[in-house]
Amino acid sequence: MKKYIYTINGLNCGNCAAKIERHLNKDDNIAYVSLDFAAGRLYLTFKEDPLTLEQVANKIKEASDDDLTISYATKNSEDSKFIFNKKMISIITRLFISTILLLIARFAIPHDLHWLQVLLYSFSLVVIIYDITWKFILKIVHLKNPLDENLLLTISAAGAFLMGLPILGSHGEYVEGILIIIFYQVGQIFEEIAVIKSRHAITNAVNLRGDVANLLVDNEIKTVHPNDLKIGDKIVVKIGEIIPVDGHVLSGQGTIDTSSLTGEFVPVLIGEGDSILSGSILKSGSLILIVERLHEDSAISKILELVTSSGERKSNAEKFITKFARFYTPLVFVLATIVALVPLFFTGQDFRVWIYNALSVLVVSCPCAVVISVPLAFFSGIGLASKKGIIIKGTNYLDELSKLDYILTDKTGTLTYGYFEVKKVMAIDMSEEDFWDYLVAVESLSNHPIAKAILHSRKKQNSDILQKNYREIPGFGVETIYREKRVLAGKPDFLKQEGIVVPDNSNFGTVIHMAIDDKYAGYVVLNDSAKTDSKAMVNALKKMNIQTVLLSGDQYENAKAVSEELGIESYHGSLTPQNKLSIMEDYLSKSKRGVGFVGDGVNDAPAIIRSDIGFAMSGIGSDIAVHNAEIIIVNDNPMKVVDAIRISKKTRRVAIFNIVFSLVVKFAIMTMVIIGVLGEMQMTIAMLADTGLTVLMILNSLLLLYRKI
Repeated sequence: MKKYIYTINGLNCGNCAAKIERHLNKDDNIAYVSLDFAAGRLYLTFKEDPLTLEQVANKIKEASDDDLTISYATKNSEDSKFIFNKKMISIITRLFISTILLLIARFAIPHDLHWLQVLLYSFSLVVIIYDITWKFILKIVHLKNPLDENLLLTISAAGAFLMGLPILGSHGEYVEGILIIIFYQVGQIFEEIAVIKSRHAITNAVNLRGDVANLLVDNEIKTVHPNDLKIGDKIVVKIGEIIPVDGHVLSGQGTIDTSSLTGEFVPVLIGEGDSILSGSILKSGSLILIVERLHEDSAISKILELVTSSGERKSNAEKFITKFARFYTPLVFVLATIVALVPLFFTGQDFRVWIYNALSVLVVSCPCAVVISVPLAFFSGIGLASKKGIIIKGTNYLDELSKLDYILTDKTGTLTYGYFEVKKVMAIDMSEEDFWDYLVAVESLSNHPIAKAILHSRKKQNSDILQKNYREIPGFGVETIYREKRVLAGKPDFLKQEGIVVPDNSNFGTVIHMAIDDKYAGYVVLNDSAKTDSKAMVNALKKMNIQTVLLSGDQYENAKAVSEELGIESYHGSLTPQNKLSIMEDYLSKSKRGVGFVGDGVNDAPAIIRSDIGFAMSGIGSDIAVHNAEIIIVNDNPMKVVDAIRISKKTRRVAIFNIVFSLVVKFAIMTMVIIGVLGEMQMTIAMLADTGLTVLMILNSLLLLYRKI
């Protein structure tokens, strides 16, 4: 199977997006379809040979008569920033012409020239409605189901216009049939502007990519696009500039603003040798960086790609409104037919009144308020999370996040800083210097926080090039051949499995034992401390009725000490990765809502993958973490776990409010129309209310992006 991602420009109708998705699902060669209306992205997985871009475009045109532009999506692709596209210019032009004709017929033509008034009114209606009616006619010609808002609006406007004819007992009032389409088209303009503005606001909130880079070549600065940079290039960063790519500082120092990545508005001091992620802004000083990643693979590009592709996995609310849109319009049509036939069942009723009521019901048939605002609400939630340094890889995970009742978490580097310090060294039958030589060698190729702490304590001395057959067993330890001797380092059980006798150890802290050629050689003791926000995370989760459980590979005594400090009631220590999975399974079996796991995304990969929701701390720089976790926390602040859950709950509340409020208002309008409390211009009032509702719901979704957590 092959997966392709397409960008669709001009798609600003949620109901149309649902129709396209349903139509593509009927193709036998397409295994999976997801059309993310909020981001304007189409995801297709083909069973066999993929369709060409032209064939995909033709398939889409079979389901939509809108002027859409389809292209392959790229990592650096951006939506068009032009608000006034061809469609909107056409609508505005026709609105102007139609309104002029209407005003001339209404105020400039004498009433005794009634035939001329009718002619001008007719031209006014045709000019403003022809695109709506043409779509309905095309569906009939192509033998498609014509029952949609285009048909219902055509019937409503044409019916209202014809009811103005004197032959039907009217006094020649044709204005309302024209006004409802004028207001509908005005609403289309506002909706289109709101949708485009919403997409730009959400994307811009997380898109802080540098447009230029200062490439240093032979002591001269050359301005290039970040796409032109290669790994190993030297670039100069000046005050106020955005870091264009990931790299490390070759020379210079300064302070950077990482809020676009982490959501933390605290300046970070950086200097020679420090790593730096793209998207950060240099606030003071100047830097020369060595490029470590290409522009398309850098942190800010990854974040933008993850955010824009998050709509591929749809939430339950989005799935509901896709089905809702399919049945809502036919149901309204049936309701309108019943209303029109009321005089057949109740004597003394005027057919003209009930036909007018039925036409008014059809006016509120468009489901745009729901099918546009709900996807935008979830997309805004994803954008809000990204602003706070939290990357959520799918809107469906917002559903799962809001229902968790357990958070299982690793200790080292997650609840604690992971900045270990060696507090004690005990060498057995060898000098301390030789002990350090072998320990540094065996730990030199590991990325574990404990290994990094050991290496930080002693100079590395290129011992990694003198060893061979390096092997790391996650959760246990490391093994290598160094100076023709077999060296093991790690937990007691790791050494015991190799037949090595390990003496009991009562030291407080993390103890790493070492053996050389199957002989016990000694140990080091390291200590770590809990992060400032870890206790706040535990307390906040308690208030949400979410229980925190600590799963640590460290000694049980250390796990207990940290748990008591943070207020965690359930904890487990001395765990292997398999032990963590077993405990995870126990919690999954007894959980009624869901289980999350918080770790580094690399060493805790099995538990993160198995959990309902996996959180990877400081994960944006790791491809493994990006692949394994559903939620990526850019920095190492544990309170971001709480923030992610709060954002999910807020997003769901906005989406559910939009659905419920829209349906209540629509059915209230229909009820008032049927009982006749809106007066003679009820059709126009109904259209204004429906259009205003759609714009209001779109704005409500967009405002989520600016709310406080």
